[in-house]
Amino acid sequence: MSEQEPAPPDDALLDAEADRNYDGYYDDILPTDLGKKREPVDRSLVIKILLLCAGVFLIISACVVALYLL
Repeated sequence: MSEQEPAPPDDALLDAEADRNYDGYYDDILPTDLGKKREPVDRSLVIKILLLCAGVFLIISACVVALYLL
């Protein structure tokens, strides 16, 4: 006798089970940013973060070089 693998669950069955278990608690809660325009990216902040990361990389590289040479 050959054993067959179980069939994958049907998506409709999974959705029905999820709907049955959901109590609707968050249906009436709206997001705080609903209807607001998306703010543009602050380029000066991005530049500061990139400079900080570059500085950290340079310091770590200098430490590795110093440890290698000593």
